[in-house]
Amino acid sequence: MVRNPKLSSVTSALGVMSRTPRSYWVLGASLVAYVAICTAQRDRIWEADAWEHDRAVRAFASDLVMPGNPTYATAEPSIRYSLYTVALAGLVRLTAIDAFDALSLAAVFNTAFLVVAVWLLLKRFGEVAAASCVLLVMIGLWGGPPGYANSYALTDLPWHQVNPSAFSFPLVLCVWALYLRAEWSSLPAMMLLSGIALNTHPMTGAFGLYGLVLLAFSGSVEQLSAQVLRFVAVLAASFVACVLWPWYDFIEALRSHRDQLYWFNPSIVRITLLSWCAPAVLGAVLALSLVSRESVRRCLLCAAGVFALTILTLPLRSATLARFPVPGMIFLHIAIGVMVYESRILDWRAWPERIRTVIGSAGREPPPARVIVEIAIAGVLLFYTVPQVIMIGTEWHLGKAYVAQVLGRSDEFHPHLKPRFDRLFDGIVKPSDVVLSDVITSWPIPSSGGKIVAAVHYEAFVDGQTDRVEAVHTFFGESQDVDRAAILNRYNVRYIVMNRDHVSPSVWQDLLRERAVLRRHEGLVLMSAERWRGSKAELAAHLE
Repeated sequence: MVRNPKLSSVTSALGVMSRTPRSYWVLGASLVAYVAICTAQRDRIWEADAWEHDRAVRAFASDLVMPGNPTYATAEPSIRYSLYTVALAGLVRLTAIDAFDALSLAAVFNTAFLVVAVWLLLKRFGEVAAASCVLLVMIGLWGGPPGYANSYALTDLPWHQVNPSAFSFPLVLCVWALYLRAEWSSLPAMMLLSGIALNTHPMTGAFGLYGLVLLAFSGSVEQLSAQVLRFVAVLAASFVACVLWPWYDFIEALRSHRDQLYWFNPSIVRITLLSWCAPAVLGAVLALSLVSRESVRRCLLCAAGVFALTILTLPLRSATLARFPVPGMIFLHIAIGVMVYESRILDWRAWPERIRTVIGSAGREPPPARVIVEIAIAGVLLFYTVPQVIMIGTEWHLGKAYVAQVLGRSDEFHPHLKPRFDRLFDGIVKPSDVVLSDVITSWPIPSSGGKIVAAVHYEAFVDGQTDRVEAVHTFFGESQDVDRAAILNRYNVRYIVMNRDHVSPSVWQDLLRERAVLRRHEGLVLMSAERWRGSKAELAAHLE
């Protein structure tokens, strides 16, 4: 009897689906719903990454050919002008929805994509039965939510899934899943997806390519040469695709050492290695008990390769390699998730026996080490996951606004920032106008109108950004008006925004010029730079 290959493939897929616990899809759907509900609250955070992606979409939607820089009033392009930005800008132009809403939709899509991509990778590892445990470990086992690119911690999801990295990361997982098939027929799809991942978020794309190397050398020796050849093909295709991308110079981005001290942050590296990743690293030691299992062995080897590369290359001060451990946590989380599944730690039916074992051994002999380890792992998962669950109801950028509504309490003391700036700028500030404010207050401004002088996060192709930050600190410090006026002239500032929460009382009193005030709104004051320059001289002349 000749078997139909298509029928066999369908039957195999149905078999894998049947081995995937329903709880995985329920948990995945819950995460998607959670992000859909809470992502709109992200504009309550002054320094959220989402602001820079919001303004990139806005700039690109307004001019698809020559969008200029989304942050500064300069002609330099942005490394954030990727396929991801193009797609969202196209959606904005096609539907006339706001860029903020387009990014909210992207957050929901990226979360659903992550759930599917994790399942595909677990399928290739032969571990779909452990999928629920892996996903729970992924969102819970962090030494505090990083709030950093590629974090999929529970409380980071609503405000980080809008980022290009949140789209690039599932693409990487899909490329790995195809790579594990070890079939040449999957090569075109790998090349395409890897190129998109590298274009969308270069750091995540580079991590994905390194992951291919690790997977190749952690697999069988018989397949190594073929896997290396496939990696070279994917690397070449991804590189060529990015070099040909017309909206920014990929080669210049690779060669640039501009603001290296800013991009490479030693304190972030220490926090990454010693805090964010530490619980999973310790959990991985316990996962060594399953090292004979191929999926666990390969994941632990790959994780070791990620951390070794980062530590060994620290003297190079590479911002890209220093950030690999955060996405590299996926290897540790899969290994630990498989261990949690095999130990039945999350199966409530196994706990009565554990408790009887511990109670029954009291006073006679210590309980088996296996039971102690399982209880300890459960305690660690609860220790790091429960605080995140509590945060959902206690943080304004997550679910606190909804809790406040249920309890009948107003959230007016922690308002949304975008409507605040929209109202302040309405009918006055144009998209090309330069607005000067302190660095923190400046960060959301381009999402409502205008460009800024200094930003929280630097742009990849712009020179003199350290000078910009120093200029802003000078203007809003204890300075002379002549120095402040020179800053206004240097950066062609048209408007000044003062934020009472971010300026000292003495500076507020010194800077506020009533003749220059155009509008006040919720603690923010918008002043004309031209009137500000002339107001003090006019007042002095009047007094004479």
